[in-house]
Amino acid sequence: MKKLLAVLVAIVCISLMMVNVWAEDLTFTSSADVRAMQLDPDEAWGTSPSMPIKFSADGTDFRMGFLKFNVQGIEGKTIASAKIILTTDPNQGAGDVGFEFRKTTSEWTEDAVSYNTKPTWGDKAYGVAPSEARGGKDAGYATYEFALDPSFFDKGDAEYGLAIVPVSGSGDTPFFTRDAEEGKYAPKLVITLGAASNDDDVKENPDTGDAGMIVFGLAAAASAAGLVVSRKRK
Repeated sequence: MKKLLAVLVAIVCISLMMVNVWAEDLTFTSSADVRAMQLDPDEAWGTSPSMPIKFSADGTDFRMGFLKFNVQGIEGKTIASAKIILTTDPNQGAGDVGFEFRKTTSEWTEDAVSYNTKPTWGDKAYGVAPSEARGGKDAGYATYEFALDPSFFDKGDAEYGLAIVPVSGSGDTPFFTRDAEEGKYAPKLVITLGAASNDDDVKENPDTGDAGMIVFGLAAAASAAGLVVSRKRK
């Protein structure tokens, strides 16, 4: 019974060790965040504290946002998941807006973006936020997490641009930018690194010492359980 208990304890310890080895969250604050408004087509909103998102059924009053993140530490790693974190601005209007996260496909700088000079973006939606009441005065300081397809990060360590494109709903959903309240509610990107997909991935990264930790853990488990591994004599 004691031996069985020791084995169970060892398994739990190894499981926790492997989680620590493989799971790692990388958090990045936006390096640029700006809105573009169709009703003010030539206005650049580079330092605005708010980034309202609005769908326009008649095509005359679209409001969208653009984000940049300088991503480091993912080169050669497996990305398990990713998410964008945004907080609503309670000082602005409220809306019921659905939108998509698209990858920007042209160069842009925060201080130069207006509706007429906004960057282009691709057709693929890497994240979808269905239409729901989630903004402004009705929600207060509400924080939302939006899943982002890991395939978005196809350049390894690099700067990535996102377009927040409204596709449905009414009213507008205003999110904070990093220029609001000393950056307290700045947009964030969280990338969770996952386990290597196979044994070869471990072998190709000997400097990490991860494989050694697991082997050590297995040896410790065997010792704790009182197991003896013998070598057959020739």
